[in-house]
Amino acid sequence: MTKQPIALATAATLALLAGFAAYSASPAPSTSGQQSNAVPRDEGGTAPKTLSLAAPDLDSRPDLIEAAKIKPVPPETLERALPAKVAGLARTETNKTVQPIGPVVLSIATARYGAAGAARTVEVTVLDPAGLPTIGDLLPLPAAGETVEFAGRVLRRTEIGGFPATVADGVDGLPSLLQVIPAGRIRVTMQGQGVAGKDLVAAAASIDLATLSTP
Repeated sequence: MTKQPIALATAATLALLAGFAAYSASPAPSTSGQQSNAVPRDEGGTAPKTLSLAAPDLDSRPDLIEAAKIKPVPPETLERALPAKVAGLARTETNKTVQPIGPVVLSIATARYGAAGAARTVEVTVLDPAGLPTIGDLLPLPAAGETVEFAGRVLRRTEIGGFPATVADGVDGLPSLLQVIPAGRIRVTMQGQGVAGKDLVAAAASIDLATLSTP
C-alpha cells in the first residue's frame, strides 16, 4: 500500500507538533491507531514553514482529559538518550522541549548530526507522547516478513535491541527513515540524508533502548 509522506526533517519538533495539532483537531482515533486527517507536507518530506497549534475542543475530546493524567518523561532524560554520533557524524545541534496539546503534555528531544545543508546529515527525535501514544507512530510498522511501500520508499520491519522497528533506505534524493518503539510509549525516529538505513539501525542499536521503556 502507498501512504503520503511523513515529515521528519531538520525542524523535527515542528513536524511532530504539526502532527499533534492535526490529531488534536480530529476525532478520536480508531482502534487501528490510524489518523483521519493528514498534515500537509511536500513530497520532499520537509516540515511546513509555519504552524499553528490550536487548543482542542475538550468538550468534544473527553479522552484528552483522561490522557492528561499520564505525565511524560522529562525532556532532559530523553536528551541523554541521543547518541553522540550517527554514521560517523558528530552531533552539532540539540533541542529539548515540553509541549502542551490542550491538557496533555508531550516531551521531545531532537538532535542534528552533521552540518546543516551538508550532503550527509541525520536528524534524531526521541518523543514521549505521554497519554497519546499512538500519535508517536510516524511510520507504519510492517507485519513480520512483509514490506510496505511508503512515500517512495520500501519500509521493512526489523528488531533493534529486541524492540520492533521500521527502516527504509533513501531513494531518489529522499532520506532514509527509521523508527524504533521501545516497550511502552517512547518512540525514537531518525531521518538520514546521504546515510543508509543500516547506519541508522546501527545508531539506534547504540542507544540503551531498555532505559526508555515506560509503563
